Amino acid sequence: MKPIVLAHGYLGFGNVGFVEYFNGVKQHLEKKWNTEVFASTVGPKDSVAARAAELEAEIRGRFRGESVHIIAHSMGGLDARYLLSPKNGAPSDLVASLTTISTPHQGTFLAEIAMGAVEPSQLLRSERLMRAIPRMVAGEEGMWQEFKSSFLRRPSFTRPRLDLSSVLQGVNSVLQSAQRGDPAPLAVYFRKLFALKDEALYDLTPRGCAELFNDKFEPRVPCFSYAASAIPSQNLSSSLSLSYLLLKAAEGENDGLTSVASAQWQTSMGTLSTDHIGAIGWGPTDHLTWYDQMVANIQQRVRAA
Repeated sequence: MKPIVLAHGYLGFGNVGFVEYFNGVKQHLEKKWNTEVFASTVGPKDSVAARAAELEAEIRGRFRGESVHIIAHSMGGLDARYLLSPKNGAPSDLVASLTTISTPHQGTFLAEIAMGAVEPSQLLRSERLMRAIPRMVAGEEGMWQEFKSSFLRRPSFTRPRLDLSSVLQGVNSVLQSAQRGDPAPLAVYFRKLFALKDEALYDLTPRGCAELFNDKFEPRVPCFSYAASAIPSQNLSSSLSLSYLLLKAAEGENDGLTSVASAQWQTSMGTLSTDHIGAIGWGPTDHLTWYDQMVANIQQRVRAA
């Protein structure tokens, strides 16, 4: 089988010491599928164009012109997709197939809001955000009820600590402040979630993605996409609670950072039950099974894989 390249997302990395962005995926795939797996590292806050150029240079330098299968998470999918796009000149000949996971192919409303969070007062000018906040409040109440119900259904020895209460109280406080006309707490949240004022952020907005890609263009290689959808009472990271509610109100089911609708592109392979970081192994679910399914799909559907 051709080599596999793992492409990381926004603010991501390949490996830092013993910490891997794709947690345990490289070693698992190499052992099970007997193929070389390479974790790329590109500028974490650079534009899609710059990151794509770095990704292509890494692949060309390491594999000396041999084509590879790319499995990409989040923004990494946009980088790899850019290599296949005619807007980048001649499409790269280094990609044998592309599999994207939780990639915002249509952009994410969160990036648009994050850009406004540079100046908190700008958030109040977003009509879409103002319309979403009442639905977010209702969603927060529903999230709390579901968590309590799920908590009580579990045997006592398997129950987690009931610490979501403080998380949701904090979320409610941020939303109430926004409703009263004080966007500062919401802006602080987005400053922690995103590195503001960087080149990547605009490319992650719906408008930025539309400018990067022509949706009518069909890539010349097989492309597969996996979405992700979190269940708040089971597999949603507390740090993504507010962003989950915002996306749920604005775009529907999501993983805390990317909606299911935005992640579906080309051949959709379904939806993983996890949040955005759980999709790369930083959550309670056995993610390695998903990556085995991805590789099996490549072998089955890609000629001369």
